Amino acid sequence: MSDRKPPTLFEIAKQELSALGIALTSLPGEYCVCYREGADKAARIVDDLGQALEIGRAMAAGRPDACSPMRRRSRVWRRSRGKAARNRHPQKRRRSR
Repeated sequence: MSDRKPPTLFEIAKQELSALGIALTSLPGEYCVCYREGADKAARIVDDLGQALEIGRAMAAGRPDACSPMRRRSRVWRRSRGKAARNRHPQKRRRSR
């Protein structure tokens, strides 16, 4: 006798798209589908949950490579390369008289 309710269709669709890197939000009378960490200009607004699920799957299949985790690694690499350059060329120290 548990008080747990079965997940709604929206919750199931939201979990599926979340695993693909797509955010699904429910607005009054419509659904918003967009990349989880993307710009709002890529968001799509639809009236039907089934259509939102199809669009989310299509967005995940055609996702640009710029959103991949490799971008994060390249930032770290650039930072470490900057530190290595500073260590190779230390600043000249002034001699005190």
